[in-house]
Amino acid sequence: MANHSLPELTSTYSEFLTNIKDRLTDLAVGLDPTVTTASSVPNNAIRWNSTEFTWQKYNSTISDWVPLSSKYAITLAGPATLEANSSSPTLQLTQTGSGNALSVTGNALLNNVKIETSAISITTTSSAAAPSIKPGSDTSGFFYLSSGVLGLSIGGTETLRFTSTGVGFGGVESPASLIHLGTSSPEIRFDNTGSLGTVQVKQSASDFLITIDPENLDATSTLKVLIDGTEKHRTTSDGFFRLASGTYGIQFNGDTSLANSLNDYEEGTFTPVVADSETGGVTATGNFYANYVKIGKLVTVTLSIRDMTTTGMVGANDLYIRNLPFASASKPGSIYYTGTAVLNRSTVVNTPASVLFESSTALRIGETVANALTDFMIVSEFTSGAANIFVTITYETA
Repeated sequence: MANHSLPELTSTYSEFLTNIKDRLTDLAVGLDPTVTTASSVPNNAIRWNSTEFTWQKYNSTISDWVPLSSKYAITLAGPATLEANSSSPTLQLTQTGSGNALSVTGNALLNNVKIETSAISITTTSSAAAPSIKPGSDTSGFFYLSSGVLGLSIGGTETLRFTSTGVGFGGVESPASLIHLGTSSPEIRFDNTGSLGTVQVKQSASDFLITIDPENLDATSTLKVLIDGTEKHRTTSDGFFRLASGTYGIQFNGDTSLANSLNDYEEGTFTPVVADSETGGVTATGNFYANYVKIGKLVTVTLSIRDMTTTGMVGANDLYIRNLPFASASKPGSIYYTGTAVLNRSTVVNTPASVLFESSTALRIGETVANALTDFMIVSEFTSGAANIFVTITYETA
């Protein structure tokens, strides 16, 4: 509107008044180029540019308007509102030095987001489809439902819900535990990126599955259960359920008695020793074989004594079969354990049986005699070099 080099000394009175009026009008509208066109403005003149929403300063060296400053400091003594007169208002804060792009002392409210001295608060509720805290226009982010309830959505769908009782996954609105999964097939997966170990905990229909290494990347995967830092049992990759050493075993039907625990299973072989005394003495030769199966405290022994040669043994002494794998248990009443005995090439008067006294690893062959004590067979009743003895006996171990 105004040429700011006017009026001049040669200007007429009427021109002088018009020039002054136009210059005052320019100043009244802040030299805003949107509403006025000022020319010949002095160097460092300041104007407001309502098109670019910025303050500018005139640089006569380049004959152009430049930003007034790269940094603006506005001190507000009381409540104030910053508005942008645009359909897409933007407040851009750029850090140019080592300080902060925005420094607020006290509280600030930005469109339902309250910045406090020690927290950022959401002052209105939101939803999974329109989360309050999100990256740009994405529909993934955190949303505020009510006091004490916060959610996380991915692509507009609720994924997590945080409450005072726990974290709900898959649409669980009121977690009943610290972690509550609510999908149709809930699954927790643990991947060890440093090795081949992978664990899945999954519910499928009516089954609850714990899967170790589902991709079968490691042929020796093992599921171990440790309590107080000590292993109690494990399940191996080849299907064995193995109790750790020093554990007490398995209890059934809610029983808590240590005596009623099943704590062992073992199979093995051993070589029986045939002698004319329970300890020491002279031993026989021949082909001797034996097997045993131990379940808990009960052991069943099956042994075969073939072609027994008794040379040098005392014929009048009882014949002992020693070196049983486990000593028999001692029970009240001085009991002894009995089993079958089949004899070849021996002198038998009555029905023979294998007999094991308590607290012993040596059995004998006894004959049941009517109205008399058990008659234990002696060495001379077996034909040397030809006698055979076959025994099966089950007894309780110590």
